[in-house]
Amino acid sequence: MKKSLWRSIVIVVCGFVLVVTSVVAMGGEKEEFITYGANAKVSEKIVTLEDAIKPENVGKVLRISASIKQTCEKKGCWMVLTDGKREVRITFKDYAFFVPKDQDVVRGKKAIAYGIISEKVLSE
Repeated sequence: MKKSLWRSIVIVVCGFVLVVTSVVAMGGEKEEFITYGANAKVSEKIVTLEDAIKPENVGKVLRISASIKQTCEKKGCWMVLTDGKREVRITFKDYAFFVPKDQDVVRGKKAIAYGIISEKVLSE
């Protein structure tokens, strides 16, 4: 049986912020932030997923903004972020924190992840 290999970008995250947008009275929107893990350095510029996965960023620490596509349903120990075209798997450094497991709660929410970009070759 032939196994196909594919490259996957994995981001090992020290912390991330879940951005929850809620509608408030008077028809406006309000963004609320829920922080998990270590706080990201404010000085770090937020980059798009497209820029984050460039080969020159492997090994660098970046802050990335994208939407949550999926999280681990057992423990909340990983998540997949997407920008609609690309996806990256996010793992949490030393299992230091977990994210909500309920897909209906987190799917489509904006997240800002802070961590190290790495590339791994995975079998299908």
